[in-house]
Amino acid sequence: MKKFEYSLLALTIALGVSFLQQGSKASTSPETGTRSSQIVESRETLDSWMPDKGLQQDILAYLKKTSQLPKDATLEDITKEVAKNNRYINIDITNPVSSLQGLEFFNGMFSIGFLTFRNTKVLFPDLSYLNSNLSNSYHQLTTQYDNNGFNDLSQTLNQIKQQLSTREDLGKLHVVYLGFTHQHFTDISPWYGFSQQYSNLSLYQNGFWGFNNNTAFAEAQLEENGDIVLKNPLYIFDDQGNRISLTDGITATNNGSYDQGKNEIIWHNADPNTKLEVNWKKIMSDPSPYNKQPNKDINFNGQLTINVLGRPVTVNYLDESHNKIAESKIITGYFGDNYKTEQVDVPGYTFISVDGEKVGKIGAKNVIVNYYYKKESTPTVPTTPTTPTVPTVPTVPTTPTVPTVPTTPTTPTAPTTPTAPTTPTTPTVPTTRPVQVSDSDIPNYVVAKGQAVYAVNTIGLYKKGDFSKRNRIKYYKRAVRINRPEFVVKGYKRDKSGKLRYRVQQYSPYAKRYIKGTSGYITSSVKYVIPAYYATLPANKKIKIINPNGINSYRKRALTGEIRHFKKGQILKVKKIVKYKYTTRYQLLNDRYITANKKFVIFTKFK
Repeated sequence: MKKFEYSLLALTIALGVSFLQQGSKASTSPETGTRSSQIVESRETLDSWMPDKGLQQDILAYLKKTSQLPKDATLEDITKEVAKNNRYINIDITNPVSSLQGLEFFNGMFSIGFLTFRNTKVLFPDLSYLNSNLSNSYHQLTTQYDNNGFNDLSQTLNQIKQQLSTREDLGKLHVVYLGFTHQHFTDISPWYGFSQQYSNLSLYQNGFWGFNNNTAFAEAQLEENGDIVLKNPLYIFDDQGNRISLTDGITATNNGSYDQGKNEIIWHNADPNTKLEVNWKKIMSDPSPYNKQPNKDINFNGQLTINVLGRPVTVNYLDESHNKIAESKIITGYFGDNYKTEQVDVPGYTFISVDGEKVGKIGAKNVIVNYYYKKESTPTVPTTPTTPTVPTVPTVPTTPTVPTVPTTPTTPTAPTTPTAPTTPTTPTVPTTRPVQVSDSDIPNYVVAKGQAVYAVNTIGLYKKGDFSKRNRIKYYKRAVRINRPEFVVKGYKRDKSGKLRYRVQQYSPYAKRYIKGTSGYITSSVKYVIPAYYATLPANKKIKIINPNGINSYRKRALTGEIRHFKKGQILKVKKIVKYKYTTRYQLLNDRYITANKKFVIFTKFK
């Protein structure tokens, strides 16, 4: 009997649900093919209590996915009655959403709300309306960010903070969990300071997410001995919130090893063309005030793909006597990257030939490509000679007066014969061509005076061109890119053996001034020093900011008229490289200018 009653009850419920679903269907006029006026009113009602169009679309997808609405349902089928019957919210946010207004009508929000922001740049939406309309019951909101392309945690948290400026902004939400998966984070130290501001906010409980499955690129250096060395780019925080390097849980492919003393990952004699990767996994305590209890941990893990810097490609533009007639270009990149060189138009010269591989792949050897030109023959017009001065006609001597006949007159002296005038000298015909003076003593790879170079390996600064410990001023060890010493070339000098030296003074692009006591001589070898400014556009026309303090964009190429500040890790699109005196600038798509100094920006492989 009871079984029969239960079956009857189930049948009644099924019929009721079917009736409600049929009743919620929009009726269509057979004559016009349009919805009835009642459905239009329902549509307008949805806009009135859930105005965000993106949220409407995501809610509809969620209700259909969970069979709370039929597969052919439309936005007009979302009603407050449907929201009331909901018991659990687990929504994928894939559309731009600026407001969560309307979620307060879903009963699922009275216990646990679960939002996943997937493949979208939208961050935390406005919670103010949601807080003001929720009841005083327990509420928990969990937000996951998945595959959003984030690479700077500090920047991401600052944007979230705009909606969570104080703990009161969390309002009636008992706890808000954050989770990050499939991002590009390599530094999670900003989480410490951010998490301390909120007593009811933390990473997702028990480290179920934390910062998982990160992917990023890192730049390694090829040493002279064939080793590939990567300065450890992974950062976490200690118990006091200090930013420290990650030193455990690191493994590298192809027999790479982590040197804890040097904080380096080293591959001995590895093939730079082989795919090199670094995997890391760290479980650490979450400092969030809400999570200061056992088993509340952060998972920080991911994989680095290693890009090994190859040797530079130097492109020279020379005349037939091997003299430089245009500024050389230095092309840098990673092993296996394609490079392409091109001839340029040089006023007064005609291109004749090229020596070297015009195109190829960047690798372990320095590449030099010389483009040769012939000077166009334009004869020099000789100067018109000066007309010689006509000589003065000599004065005719006066006829002597006939003397008075004396008694015995003396015979008068005969007049002196006048001197014939001197014949004028024939003017010298000027030379038809001036003598051309060339300086063939300067090698093709040498940068021009006034340009900047920086050291990519260990070098010394010396008082004289002949290097010795006695006249060494300072010793510079090999440093990471942003800390490499930079010098401005003032002149040249050869030592006793004929090696060319740069006469330089160290310059700080950060302080924008020369450093006292650093004038002297350094090597000019491209194995140790290369130009400090880029001379070409990256293949994908994208650069990444590496300076810890970020960079500014400006209205003028002199870098004046500041417009906007960009933070470390941001990737910018550039359309052009322009010269400014002895330096270069990148021009952004909005025509603003940024520096092309290699201590501030770097080519990136991100598409």
